[in-house]
Amino acid sequence: MKQREPDWKRLTQLSDKADASVSQLKPEEMAEFVRLYRRACDDLALVRTESTNDDLATFLNALCARAYSMIYRTTHRPLGAVLIHAIALSASTVRRRIGAIALSAGVFLGSALFAYACLIYVPGSRDVLVPPEFEGLVDEWKQGEMQEQSGLDSVGASAFYASNNPTVSILASSIAAATFGVGTASILYSNGLMLGTLSHEMASVGKLGFLLLHVMPHGVTELSGIIVSGGAGFLMAWALIHPGRRRRADAFGRPERTRWCSL
Repeated sequence: MKQREPDWKRLTQLSDKADASVSQLKPEEMAEFVRLYRRACDDLALVRTESTNDDLATFLNALCARAYSMIYRTTHRPLGAVLIHAIALSASTVRRRIGAIALSAGVFLGSALFAYACLIYVPGSRDVLVPPEFEGLVDEWKQGEMQEQSGLDSVGASAFYASNNPTVSILASSIAAATFGVGTASILYSNGLMLGTLSHEMASVGKLGFLLLHVMPHGVTELSGIIVSGGAGFLMAWALIHPGRRRRADAFGRPERTRWCSL
């Protein structure tokens, strides 16, 4: 023990120096650090098999664990690299799950076109597609004039979109677990109906361009987010409908990265 104690103290000193990062150690210190760590591991194995000194075993175990965590510590990537990886993973996920996302887009855009066509060829359907509580909002849009807002109102609107968009997207996907995808399809369908109805009403007064101009800034991210999240919901629903040889709970909880990345 007296022969090995200087090495343990030296390993403790190097561990203190490398506490923030092993890059703090010089090359020769790093080589010494690894060598002393291996010796300490051998000492720990020897103490555990040939000694009853529990205090020494506890000390060496803590020393080796600390040195191990520094040698095999995960390197921190710069923020730029993290963002690039996130973008690449998102693009890869969309490509791999394009079928589910296309189905989600089909339900959403199909319902929008359906509502638009119904209002053209079945005028009586307007009473169904434009409920009384929706009438006032449609009339405001038809005027083609947006009320001037104060800075506080703009902040409030931004906060609304920042919270509402993720809420709708998460709801569109998470409700699939309880409804086997029916709830997801219903949310996509109802939102598509509203978009198609409002588009027709604006087109009827020659203000469709006005609608697109005001919807595009936030609508691109909002609608695409709903569609992608709807695709994630359909993936979850399919895992429950067709679990294969696994139990439904196991199939749904299976750590499939692309499904949760879509969400």
